[in-house]
Formats: sequence, structure tokens, C-alpha cells
Amino acid sequence: MPDLIVNGYFDADDMAPWGACADNELGESWVCLEGEEPAFPRTRWVYAPAPELTDAGPLFLSDYNLRLTRNAGVRQALTDGSRASGDFSVWAHCTPPDKAAGDCYAFVCYADHTFTYARLTRDDLRRGVGPTRLTVDVRDKALAKVVLCVVGAEAPWYVSGISLPGVESKSLGGAIRPARYIENRVALLEQRVDRLAAILAQGPGPKRRPPVR
Repeated sequence: MPDLIVNGYFDADDMAPWGACADNELGESWVCLEGEEPAFPRTRWVYAPAPELTDAGPLFLSDYNLRLTRNAGVRQALTDGSRASGDFSVWAHCTPPDKAAGDCYAFVCYADHTFTYARLTRDDLRRGVGPTRLTVDVRDKALAKVVLCVVGAEAPWYVSGISLPGVESKSLGGAIRPARYIENRVALLEQRVDRLAAILAQGPGPKRRPPVR
């Protein structure tokens, strides 16, 4: 199981060392390495409202979840010159389904002011229940920071897990849960989602007759 970005599973009611994005977080000095630019005007983007933490639901991995709405974004600076040994992963979910979800983005930004990214939409969510894993391919280059943001999201996005193998944050505070614990939490989540999907596939059961008095 990948290492955790500090507080990547939000075990306490504390967002640190994650912080709100600045309006020029992905501005004109950052060059996209993907074949297609993100589908929002990142050079003029205003990140609002502020991100926040909220209590977890029964299908989530963390004690708390990072909640992002409308055009909110968070960032975490990484140790200078650090390199990852795997991909950047985010576990996210969007609810309720009757509001516009917009898009959820994850960015890996490199020390040479380039970046890679991946996008998650409501259509990508796994069976509509529980968090879905979003993965960003990480190049073999020195890292600068990671960024999460949502675009045009009327419905909240809840982020319950964030990992990047081989990388530590600049702010090393608090205990990090061991990888085996997180691996077990993910396995339990998969079982719950499969069980719920099986129940939904069966449809409503027969109606019970009221007792005769």
C-alpha cells in the first residue's frame, strides 16, 4: 500500500499541512505535460469557497473528510528535490446526486514548473456509492507540490484518502497510521461496496402484509 501524504486520511479534525490554494496556484508559469489542458481557465481561476473538514460517513476511509465545493482547492508543498516511487492517488465521492457535480481534479506539480493531472466526474464514480480512486501518473522528476480542486461543483466532493509513495511533506507532525491499517480499511470498504451493490441489484423485496388484528 502506498505511503501517505501527511494527514492523507484525516484521522483528526485538522487539515494541516494542507492549505487553501492561492488564486495563481496553477497560473501561467506552470506548463501542462498532458496532451490536453484542464477544462477550466486555470490561469484566471479563483479558488473559493474555503475547504473544510467534515465527519465521515459509514463507507468512507477516514474519521474526517476533506469537503470541497464550487471552485475550492487545497495544496500541500513537498520536500525540495523529493521524488515519488509511485503514482498520486485520491479517494473521492460526490453527493447528493440531484446537484451538479462539476469536476474533481488532482495535480502533481514538479520543481521545473510543469505538472500532470487527472480528472474525476460523477460518471466515473464507482456504482455511485463510496469513494472512487483517482490516479495521477507521476513522472520521474523532482516534485514541488500536489494540488486538489473542484470546478463548478454545486454538490460537495468528499476526499477521504490521499497517498503518494516515497514522499514526505515539509511539515512532519503527528502520527501516521501504518500502511497495513490503511490496506485493511480499503479491503473492508471494497467488501461493503460490493455487498451494497448486490442488495441494490436484487431490487425491492416483496411487500409485507400488515398484521391481522
